[in-house]
Amino acid sequence: MQNVSSLISIQHQRQIQRQRQIQHQRQIQHQRQIQHQRQIQHQRQIQHQRQIQHQRQIQRQRQIQRQRQIQHQIQVQHNLQTQLQTQHQRQIQHQIQMIQEQKPNDPGTKPNDSGTKPNDSGTEPTDPGKKEEPKPTPPATETKGKAELPNTGEATSILSALGFVVLALSGLVLFVKRKA
Repeated sequence: MQNVSSLISIQHQRQIQRQRQIQHQRQIQHQRQIQHQRQIQHQRQIQHQRQIQHQRQIQRQRQIQRQRQIQHQIQVQHNLQTQLQTQHQRQIQHQIQMIQEQKPNDPGTKPNDSGTKPNDSGTEPTDPGKKEEPKPTPPATETKGKAELPNTGEATSILSALGFVVLALSGLVLFVKRKA
């Protein structure tokens, strides 16, 4: 009987050992699963961080690009304004020169200062009762030197064109900002 009881006890011990081994293996598998899940979670976090960094880089690049576009538009506006101002100044200088050319002689001088009489022959008219007919004055549109068109408010149209360009460029800037 002792043999039987010792056999039963040995079998019981073996079963306990097997159960312990199975339990240990299950614990190991559970730990491996937990580690695997942690690795997956860690990889997802890394991927998420990389995506966030990539999005931030894209946003920075877009901001830099917008700033460059705005700077370029400002430069273009400045260049246009400078060109228009220069052109306007040239037109004003040209008009001043034209006015100076059209200015009559000073009041202290006579139109014919050559010392000759109006008939250019140096003699008096043959008939003392007859006066020399005055020469017709040229029309106001004819000028000495260059022919010029009448002033039609061209400076006003240049200023309105400048205003239109500034308005269009500012509208473009607002459109680009809202679109992005």
